[in-house]
Amino acid sequence: MTGRTIPQLPLIRMVGAGLAVVMMGGFIARPMVLRIQHQRAVLAELRAQHAMAQALVDEQDRYDTALQERQAQYQTLQQRWRTVTSMAGVIETLTALAKSAHVELLAAESHRGTAPPAVIQVGPDLVVREVPLTLEVSGRYRQLGDFLGRLHGAPCVTSLRGMGLARQSSGPARVKMQLLVLVYLAEPSP
Repeated sequence: MTGRTIPQLPLIRMVGAGLAVVMMGGFIARPMVLRIQHQRAVLAELRAQHAMAQALVDEQDRYDTALQERQAQYQTLQQRWRTVTSMAGVIETLTALAKSAHVELLAAESHRGTAPPAVIQVGPDLVVREVPLTLEVSGRYRQLGDFLGRLHGAPCVTSLRGMGLARQSSGPARVKMQLLVLVYLAEPSP
């Protein structure tokens, strides 16, 4: 017989080796795949935690900025409170404001006798008295509006509590405005 031999042995070896590699790969690769999946899940969780932490940092930055702005406003307010310490200084300031707004200051009446002024501890070294004051001014609407704007930014700190308007008979478009303001006077430091 002319021999025809089929080299089955190397083929079987190759198939067996391939199966062995696949089976070994399953035993080796499966844990690696699971480990990679676990690491991806951990990475996703860490990214989410980082995003939350970054949001907290951003929020803290906004709070810090707002706090700095408030502290600057507080310091400005304290400086304004310290500039005027007497009622005479307040009247002088209000007269100058009225003149610069081209309105006439008709009357400025303090209500000191009606009730004791409230004393407010503003800071560790600043105490102010809250004194009610009635102002009567006369002018045109725009001039009165300008006066109110200047009153808002006045060196003596004031708080508008009431306002009344009445047309004046002494001239065209003249208006008399009555204001109830609270003036804050710094108490002398002990």
